[in-house]
Amino acid sequence: MPDTLPRPKPGATRRPCRGTNCSQRGRTEKPAPLPDNGAMRAMPTLSTERPTALWRLWRWVGSVLALLCASAQAAEAPVTLHYVQRPPYMMAQGEGLVGLTGGPSYQAFKAARVPVQVQETPFARQLLYLKNNGGLDCMIGMFWKAERAAFARYSKPIYQDQPQLILTSADQARRFEPIGTVEALFSDKSLRLLVKLGYSYGGPLDALIERLQPTRRATPDENLHMVRQIKLGMADYMLMAPEEAAVAIEAAGYARSDFALIRFKSMPPGEPRHLLCSQRVPEDVMRRLDAAIKKAGDTERGASALP
Repeated sequence: MPDTLPRPKPGATRRPCRGTNCSQRGRTEKPAPLPDNGAMRAMPTLSTERPTALWRLWRWVGSVLALLCASAQAAEAPVTLHYVQRPPYMMAQGEGLVGLTGGPSYQAFKAARVPVQVQETPFARQLLYLKNNGGLDCMIGMFWKAERAAFARYSKPIYQDQPQLILTSADQARRFEPIGTVEALFSDKSLRLLVKLGYSYGGPLDALIERLQPTRRATPDENLHMVRQIKLGMADYMLMAPEEAAVAIEAAGYARSDFALIRFKSMPPGEPRHLLCSQRVPEDVMRRLDAAIKKAGDTERGASALP
């Protein structure tokens, strides 16, 4: 039987069989695996843990941003600066306040960069707001009292009062001629002292009134209405700062000659006036206000010392 397979030419070399099934000629050989040269191992692979880690990172960043936004909103919450129309101490002007105590108070907030909104509020209600401590509230021109310091925060002094005087109507002035001291005045039970409810006249005068118990008529009204009550004979006299008297008389619609202003040498010295703020006003805000008040006072004293 003839050999049907072609014979190799002389000098030719038969290619060796590759693969595992060399005996099965004609079958397709499997491709050789790619070489492992390290590059393949360096290629990144997807992992189910990677999205979880990224999600946790974004949640953390979101929480931090939320806290920062909340802190910024809290820091930007304005303080309500309450006032009453009481010339020359405090008067509204535009969006702010002017006057002996209103001006320095409002400017302290601006200089300290503390957000502030002014609001006209009756005195008794202002004091109630601070006692309830329900918001960021401040009062202007308050004398220091221990009982108030127990529920509110005092600032540094914004103004120093002169000694108080006695305001009475010109028709009643002769009744005061025999009286030479504040102690004698408060001891005369025939004379009615008009006082404002919840108001302080300074530590020494408050103590003197408490000790001698003069005849008193209390009112919730502000000073301008109190001046009218004196003129109408609803009370005989009231205490008032000299810097306020002339302005208050004119603002109440009367002439200076309708009243008598009486000064006693035994009258206690004038008291410093402060901002009084609710305890919800942060201590950091009070420190910034104090720094602004001090800086303004130093500037004023420096200017007054110039020749």
